[in-house]
Amino acid sequence: MKKRYVLCGVLVVLFLVILISILLGRSLFIDNTIMNIMVGMRHDGLTKVVKILTILGDKKFILVLVVAISAALWFSKHKADAYMMCLNLFNIVVLNKGIKYLVRRERPLDMLIEKDGFSFPSGHSMLSLGVYGFLMFLIYKSNLSKKYKTILMTILTITIILVGLTRMYLGVHYPSDVIGGYLITGAYLIVFITIINAKVYKKLK
Repeated sequence: MKKRYVLCGVLVVLFLVILISILLGRSLFIDNTIMNIMVGMRHDGLTKVVKILTILGDKKFILVLVVAISAALWFSKHKADAYMMCLNLFNIVVLNKGIKYLVRRERPLDMLIEKDGFSFPSGHSMLSLGVYGFLMFLIYKSNLSKKYKTILMTILTITIILVGLTRMYLGVHYPSDVIGGYLITGAYLIVFITIINAKVYKKLK
């Protein structure tokens, strides 16, 4: 339990370092370095693939996915999981919108697709880690074999990473937007899962 809280604290501190730097208008080394690498990787064929992959973190896709999974959980008599899946999505959206309107960071100028709204933190990154990460938790506590758990959780982990990379490649987010999104969502998930384990799942045992 202590390790979990320590990890959560580290994630929050790192997020605050990025947040404060942005609020102070300081240039972040990771932004310039990683953005230069991403720009150098661009070509038409890869861009087409990236535009498809980035949909995995799109809010409409995530909403449909959560509704579908929640419905499946509900009808398979896992109602608590269905409720928590929906609550988790709601929390992530509120957290993302709240931070965006607090910081009001403008998006990068060199975007390959049109995107409005504020830049920090990345909504795609937060939604992918928040939803796929919570799905990993449900898989972990399920009755699936260790082999299938490993396969599914590996696929979800790769998906989370890919979504973040696509946002940087397309130039719609600075690397610090993506990393900041992962950091605060990771901290949130630790708190959320700890609370529901104690308040919800413990009572169902």
